[in-house]
Amino acid sequence: MTIGRNNIIRGFVAIILLLGVIYGAVVYYQTRPRQIIAGLLHLDRAPASLANAECESWGMTDVLTTCVFQVNPADFPVLTRGWHFKPQPDRGGSYSFSGGPKIGPDFPVSVAFAVNNPPTFSHGGRVSLVADATRSRVQLDYYEE
Repeated sequence: MTIGRNNIIRGFVAIILLLGVIYGAVVYYQTRPRQIIAGLLHLDRAPASLANAECESWGMTDVLTTCVFQVNPADFPVLTRGWHFKPQPDRGGSYSFSGGPKIGPDFPVSVAFAVNNPPTFSHGGRVSLVADATRSRVQLDYYEE
């Protein structure tokens, strides 16, 4: 049995299409946490320096999402513009500030920003950011009842 020219072309096209689908899925997956973070923080878009982002939603009937990421410290103030956060010094490991899954590496927290029961949350909730001393490692916790 010989392999015909048409079969070779079809196989080549199938491989190219498969690689295109895989590439598209990877690009979509990598941009998704950026979009989630921007949406939860009421930002038009996430800072360009946002990197190494992971998000996990874990609520059943409420909206409960935890995200961890890194950002250039100069971009950190952008993260706080979407909500009327109240900053306060704090201490502990980032894992102790989340009621949900422990994602990303645990880091020492030196500052916390929170807004409790935002007016747009009809049944209550909380949005909080914690960051390390340099404000380069950040954890976002979002809870909307």
